[in-house]
Amino acid sequence: MSLPPPTAPVPNFSTPDEAEQGFYQSITQANIDALMAVWADEDEIVCIDPDGRRAAGHAAIRQGWQSIFSGCHHLEIEVTQIMRWQSGLVAIHLVQESVTMFSVPEALTDTEHPNALVKRNGITTAMNVYVRGGNGWRLVCHQATAQLATIEAQVAAAAHTLH
Repeated sequence: MSLPPPTAPVPNFSTPDEAEQGFYQSITQANIDALMAVWADEDEIVCIDPDGRRAAGHAAIRQGWQSIFSGCHHLEIEVTQIMRWQSGLVAIHLVQESVTMFSVPEALTDTEHPNALVKRNGITTAMNVYVRGGNGWRLVCHQATAQLATIEAQVAAAAHTLH
């Protein structure tokens, strides 16, 4: 499946690091077109979110990220390289993502509380797999997994009722 013709020039990422920078920059800017330009023009691309939901193919990945962008007011990600491996046409990066998401509470509307935002923090470990092709380096797999400390904090924060 080929991508539709781009409305802007397709970036040519000369290194996996450039592609990774483009990926995370497009997320923090909530720029879906720039985000999708980082992905390889392949049918077999996949994005797995920290909740384990799997999106395969351009349409599903675009829909998943549009849902994330529409559900938050602002998203910040600080990326720390943990490990990287590169050989010829493939590069694998294991990173830690410190994620901060600001969103409007569902119970409120902007007209009632225009400045009310909920801040959520999380830490994920993510694996990004890049391949080199005719248009430079492109992302073929992004898999993020919530770190145990984040999961434990969510469980501890939840209200518990004993019967």
